[in-house]
Amino acid sequence: MADYIAPPTSKNAKPEHETTGIGDLVRTRDAWLLVLLCFSLVPAYLIISGVFVSFGADAKGLDVQTAVWFVSVASILQVVGRFVIPSTSDRVGRRAAFFGVLGIMAAGVALLVGTNEMVYALAFCALSFAYGGGVTAMPAIISDRLGTANATQNIAFAELGTLLGSVVATALVNTLATTSALVTAGVLSAALGTVALLGIYRKG
Repeated sequence: MADYIAPPTSKNAKPEHETTGIGDLVRTRDAWLLVLLCFSLVPAYLIISGVFVSFGADAKGLDVQTAVWFVSVASILQVVGRFVIPSTSDRVGRRAAFFGVLGIMAAGVALLVGTNEMVYALAFCALSFAYGGGVTAMPAIISDRLGTANATQNIAFAELGTLLGSVVATALVNTLATTSALVTAGVLSAALGTVALLGIYRKG
């Protein structure tokens, strides 16, 4: 019984080991999956937040003043998401909450490319809510998987995903039309985020 380790009782997975330095992180599978999960939050939100007003006016017929008003609403909902998603993850588990985030973001991207200007605006608000909640929930997921001894270092490592997501978003905007860039970003984020979650919370 000396080597017995009790199974976790929490809905959230516990770290297999406490990571130490950067070298340990580089060799840890979950660390790279967390980078991928962090990446999945970025491209679609970054693209639409940069072109929401202009693209809405040019392609969706959304009045500029109304679009600016929705930017404020989206900002408020991003803050709301920062409270709602992490607290929800404490109750239902990180995996379930983050699948919800990915689902909202995928639905938001799908609605962004529709034709109705108000649906377009509301989709941006939903995307902002999910993005805000996702980035705020990330530190808890990182600590669950990599431990808390070097939490700041672990979070900084996972934030490499934000950098990569920004680079990809910029590349998509520079090479594709806005609608195509959004669709590509949405599909890429949903796919990679799902792969990351299934890998992080694998059984066995």
